[in-house]
Amino acid sequence: MKRVAIGCGIMLAIFLVLIGLAAGVGRYRSSVKRGSWLEATFEGPYLEYRPTSLMAALLLQDRLLLREITGALDRAAEDPKIAGLVVRIDDLKTGWAQTEEIRDHIIAFRKSGKRAVCYLETAGEFSSGNLEYYLASGFDKIYLGPSGDINLVGLMAQSMFLRGTLDLLGIYPDMEHIGDYKTAMNFWTEKSFTPAHREMYQNLIESIEKTLVAGVAQGRKLREAEVRALFRKAPFLGKEALQAKLVDGVKYRDQVYEELKRPGQRKLETVRLERYLKAAGAQATGRNMLAVVYGVGAVLRGKSEFGTDGTQTMGSDTVSRAFREAAEDDAIKAIVFRVDSPGGSYIASDIIWREVARAREKKPVVVSMSDLAGSGGYFVAMPATEIVAHPATLTASIGVLGGKLDVRGFYNKIGVTKDHVSLEPYADMFFDYQRFTPQQKLAQWRFLNRVYDDFSRKAAQGRHMKWEDVDRIGRGRVWTGADAKRLGLVDHLGGMDVAIARAKDLAKIPASENVRMRFYPSEKTLWQALTSRDEDGVALSAGRSVRRIAALLGRMMAAAEARGSDSVLEMSEVPEIR
Repeated sequence: MKRVAIGCGIMLAIFLVLIGLAAGVGRYRSSVKRGSWLEATFEGPYLEYRPTSLMAALLLQDRLLLREITGALDRAAEDPKIAGLVVRIDDLKTGWAQTEEIRDHIIAFRKSGKRAVCYLETAGEFSSGNLEYYLASGFDKIYLGPSGDINLVGLMAQSMFLRGTLDLLGIYPDMEHIGDYKTAMNFWTEKSFTPAHREMYQNLIESIEKTLVAGVAQGRKLREAEVRALFRKAPFLGKEALQAKLVDGVKYRDQVYEELKRPGQRKLETVRLERYLKAAGAQATGRNMLAVVYGVGAVLRGKSEFGTDGTQTMGSDTVSRAFREAAEDDAIKAIVFRVDSPGGSYIASDIIWREVARAREKKPVVVSMSDLAGSGGYFVAMPATEIVAHPATLTASIGVLGGKLDVRGFYNKIGVTKDHVSLEPYADMFFDYQRFTPQQKLAQWRFLNRVYDDFSRKAAQGRHMKWEDVDRIGRGRVWTGADAKRLGLVDHLGGMDVAIARAKDLAKIPASENVRMRFYPSEKTLWQALTSRDEDGVALSAGRSVRRIAALLGRMMAAAEARGSDSVLEMSEVPEIR
């Protein structure tokens, strides 16, 4: 049995090495024929960065980064060999902010004078198509498949509540929060929206729908009132969408490509975006360098991690080290901090906050918010020199929550009982077989008030606002980037390109000058991950590589470990807006 396991491990190691070599060989600079159309399928989800672990290198080597997509669009706009852009939009698994970022670069591509054509098999198959159509509205032409629909139905936000289930099971959620709008606990404590919860969600969808309406109106040359009127007539079948000027034709994909051909051309010459990335060559060079630090996923103490379910975490050790290295490197003139996080641990957030503040003392730090930068995800951004967010970014949520589930009633239903012995009044505070005592409840409130006070006062300090004003717009409330800009919680609206432009300006680098980028955490190919050094800086031998792969497989087979209850600055309930 042992020999079989060793043999399987060796075969797997050889297989992975061959994959790594094949990936390396694939990075040749293939030629792009003049007159080619850049061809892509947009569906997502798109990574902000690839984690450095072996598991991430193995599972994510073929996944595109958001910056790779936008970079390819920018290069193609200036590439004389590229004649246009043709894209199929599938069911998008991106958020509103990432979609905005891609759409902005499509519009920039069109400004080069080249055509951008979109093909939709459908915008929603008996489901909402708002997000897909919003992206499509950034193109010159939109073609819809004959069997497809345009389900431009307007936005809704939904939430699930578990209180009824807990009541049936005999579980009591003994939880508290500061701020009526800190609604993550409502998942456990309520059966429907509270007035504040409903008000916040209503505001979010109204704000994002403004972005949707403005984008569609601009893209399709309609008045905003006409777009809103279309919401009340949707969904649209193919011919109805054509009559409503939502699409430019109802065709199959091959018919669209036939229409794009030049006279006398046998077939449309295309180059896939993935291949174009390999053919495009090295990044821009320049005298000056910017650092881009990624903070993605729930904020936790320790190292950033990549889970078997594809989730990433923003580890305070990893991100703090990145800021220290970038701040101490004289070649780096400014730092861009890309955040996509629902928050998490207060302590981890505060550790990162400190390193961002220290880095700012040496050079400009500009935050770029992706889909989500709420609670702890906003906390880590507060000390930056400037903050840039998309209009549809979900951010702020300046508040705190905490508590536990008392499972005694459930245990009793299934015949399980617990007993305990404790000597001190707080020793059983976190015991899951009872509610908080009045004395323990006071201790809980002391903790929550201390965290909220620290959070809100640091927000006031970072944003140059009065504490009273932060408290008024805080109290756990989630805002869109557009509203956050109006309230003073962010400085500019836009994506990474705007953040980089602001970083260059603050570092006194001319706008027209190319800059080099250094990314943190540094990314690794599969081969680099297999042969990288371990914690002690020792290169892995072949035998240790096999054991590492075996350990990786064990982790992949194991169930993901549940996180503890330390995530007091987390938007555990992220609004689902479609």
